[in-house]
Amino acid sequence: MIFAMLVNHCMADGTGLLQFLEAVAEMARGASRPSIPPLWNREILRPRTNSHAMNHAHHDDEYTYQHWNEEMQTVSILFGSEEIAALKSQVGGKCSTFEVLSAWLWRSRSKALNIPAEQEARLAFPVDIRSRLQPPLSRGYYGNAVTGSFAVARAGDLIEKPMSFAVKLINEAKRIVDDGYIRAQIDMMEVKGRTPPTLVGSFIFSDNTKVDFAGMDFGWGKAEYGGVAGAGGPGASVSIRVRSTSSGMEKIVVPICLPTAAIQTFQQELRYPTC
Repeated sequence: MIFAMLVNHCMADGTGLLQFLEAVAEMARGASRPSIPPLWNREILRPRTNSHAMNHAHHDDEYTYQHWNEEMQTVSILFGSEEIAALKSQVGGKCSTFEVLSAWLWRSRSKALNIPAEQEARLAFPVDIRSRLQPPLSRGYYGNAVTGSFAVARAGDLIEKPMSFAVKLINEAKRIVDDGYIRAQIDMMEVKGRTPPTLVGSFIFSDNTKVDFAGMDFGWGKAEYGGVAGAGGPGASVSIRVRSTSSGMEKIVVPICLPTAAIQTFQQELRYPTC
């Protein structure tokens, strides 16, 4: 049996959707109410009425669309614990799995697309703001509570310098997302509206490994797979945690969509299993 949903991201993010589906699953198994009461509280994320200055760096207002006219192809990469450990050993210092995966994918994709050395390459990624707001959002808030952050570099630097260079940029882009950054972005959206993300030299990467859709039980047992249906289109990708049916070991799968002409170059960078 396949259970599928189409969700408007304005209403909920992955964490909020997981909470909603877990509530449905609990009641499907006989509960009279969800174990985590849902909170609406959308007014918490309203813009400030007295805000005039925006002191944080945002790249949204620079965005323009690139239309991909080439034939596209999707390849899915599998990262097990050994592959992730090998990537982290290239960095040398301490880093998270998200940081090292996104750094490797950002560099490899930029190289495959042959982005000119002087052109700006960007990595955009969503950041959960629930614990970063002051005060933090209450448990049970199931709305859209993510904001975007950006790592930016010359394509030449990104490709030629060690992977630790990209990891450091990503770590810094995560670190700056505090209450002031979040409030400034909310204010900016109120003033300028929501500008569409650029695909020019950009890679949008979303970490869904902590959103355990496969762990839900609607009364049929846990799922073999739970997650998005695809890569998210050109310029975007997502990481999903999956369990091998043969070994039972957990791995991370990353589907990525590229022009067919770039796929061959990208696959030369691959030293990891694909599916």
